[in-house]
Amino acid sequence: MVDGNIKREVVTLIRLGEALKYNKKHYEALEYFDKALNKFKEDKINNHLDFAFQHIGKCLMELGRLDEAEKNFIEAYKLRELKGDTSLIKSTKQALCLVKRLKSNNSLLN
Repeated sequence: MVDGNIKREVVTLIRLGEALKYNKKHYEALEYFDKALNKFKEDKINNHLDFAFQHIGKCLMELGRLDEAEKNFIEAYKLRELKGDTSLIKSTKQALCLVKRLKSNNSLLN
């Protein structure tokens, strides 16, 4: 049951990152999300990879790093389309729309 343990470890890393993000510790959160991404890569697990990209995107968006956020949302969107889960696809589309609006508002301010 090694795969189950790895899956739990990755989900835990993402949840810890989210807890840190909600506690306004965005840079620490990104470290946990990066650990999750590295774990995905080294163990070739893809079934929760979209969640990592989505949470990274949200964290980066909150930091105002909109281009990076958008790239992560796009990665999440691609993976979610492959999964075919309409609710996940919808949430990522909403995130992409929001980041585009924020980018547009920033360009108007500059």
